[in-house]
Amino acid sequence: MILSVKTYKIRKEDNNPIYKTYRFACFDTILETEGMTFEQKFNYAIDCLKKK
Repeated sequence: MILSVKTYKIRKEDNNPIYKTYRFACFDTILETEGMTFEQKFNYAIDCLKKK
């Protein structure tokens, strides 16, 4: 499964948004998430991304 996170920031010169998509493959196969529900796995993946 692919986890896609879309982000954007506003360019100061002309106030236009700049979009960027980060893709993380197989986030549900992480060993620490074994036995978790899909929602728990998703929240775990988001928490890992926030730490970076």
